[in-house]
Amino acid sequence: MQKKREVSEYREKLDKTLSSPELTDHGSLKSLLRNQLCSSPECNENILDKRTADVSKLLSMLRSVSMTDHQSSKLTNDASSHGDWKIKQDLEDCRVMYRQGLEGSPFHTLLVEGYMDSPIEDCLCVSWETALYRNWWPQFAFPPFKILQGTCLHKVRTGEQVCLVRMKVPWPLTERELIVHYFLFEYFKDGLVIILLNSITDLDSIGVAAKDIIPESTSAVRIDLVGGFALQKVTPQRSFVRVIGELDIKLDLVPPSLMNFISRQIVGKGFKLYKKAAGSVAKLDEEDFSRALADPLYISIRQAMYSNDKAIEEEQKLESNEVNGNSETKNKHENDEDEHVPCRKAIPEIEEDCEESVSTEEGSVTNGNIRRQFSISPEVEQALGTLDRVINMVRNITPVQENEVMSPNKAEDKTEQISLLEMFENVPQRSQRQDFSTSRAAQEASYFGQEDKREKGTGQEHLNK
Repeated sequence: MQKKREVSEYREKLDKTLSSPELTDHGSLKSLLRNQLCSSPECNENILDKRTADVSKLLSMLRSVSMTDHQSSKLTNDASSHGDWKIKQDLEDCRVMYRQGLEGSPFHTLLVEGYMDSPIEDCLCVSWETALYRNWWPQFAFPPFKILQGTCLHKVRTGEQVCLVRMKVPWPLTERELIVHYFLFEYFKDGLVIILLNSITDLDSIGVAAKDIIPESTSAVRIDLVGGFALQKVTPQRSFVRVIGELDIKLDLVPPSLMNFISRQIVGKGFKLYKKAAGSVAKLDEEDFSRALADPLYISIRQAMYSNDKAIEEEQKLESNEVNGNSETKNKHENDEDEHVPCRKAIPEIEEDCEESVSTEEGSVTNGNIRRQFSISPEVEQALGTLDRVINMVRNITPVQENEVMSPNKAEDKTEQISLLEMFENVPQRSQRQDFSTSRAAQEASYFGQEDKREKGTGQEHLNK
């Protein structure tokens, strides 16, 4: 359902373009063709009038199928009057329709339209290069329907040529061939390319003075074709195509079964093959198609159709880069500002400023310096006070001789000092000054412990005596 809605949108876009004033007004259309053919030396007023009439007729044929989806859903195979289209096949990606000609007319009108997952120049290359038809059209042995020959007989100018296509058809029909005049009309304003396909019997009918170009008819029967197709750009990698043709296959009686076979099998299956070939142009024959795409015709279409897209993409890329650059500059500026903000380390007991440097001379630590450098919590201040008392007590200790008997009061004082030192060892140390003081206190405590053991030993000897 999604694909059908997309195809309906593509169809409405093409119908809107075909109904634009520049393509419906004869004078505007002639002016567009004059601008396109003015560079050709062979162009004159008669040729210009002839091309204008042919293009106007094809545009009218392409517009004849313009209708809403609601109207198209009412079409049935029971329609018999001229001008009523019969839907022969309606798939997600394409639709095949048939319209019977006027009573007594040998022409039968066939139409197929759908989207292509390819750029316009690839779609045009597959349909324009008749010499490469055999590369993508299957050569069926049964039923024997295949392309026997595809040749460009004469290249009039860029975007105009005369070609021969010969094909083998199932028995009891004999081989059919077609001399086709290809003419390309450019309407790049809406991404549209129109290709005329008209059968001719001689070059005079198209205003070409070349002689001995069209070969004599042999065993093949030459059929007539009036029509063409429209290619419109949808996206850089998707196009929409509508092909229409009034065909005279040179039969006195055309049974409905034959038209069903042509519309469903040849036209319907042929469109799928055409879509597949356009989607993989480089894979079919890299050398032949790459050489064909180097023609000025495809180069000019590529430049006209997609140069604006590239410019828009580049502009969007530049804008994106500018936005990213501004964002990076802003982030860098914010980072620079963050680098100038003083960072603080959150410590449970001491908040230390990273930018302040604590420099002390070894061996000289005072409470005043510490209080100037740090913001000290009450617990730490109490621990520092205890440390000061311990240091003073250790410094006032007089060494005890070995033969001196330690009194009970001194033993109690030493025990109190040891308990104070143990309390101090459990206090967290957070700064260089505290580490220095703790180390000094530990050395004093170690010395005091040795003296205490010595005094206890001396006292025990006196008791033994």
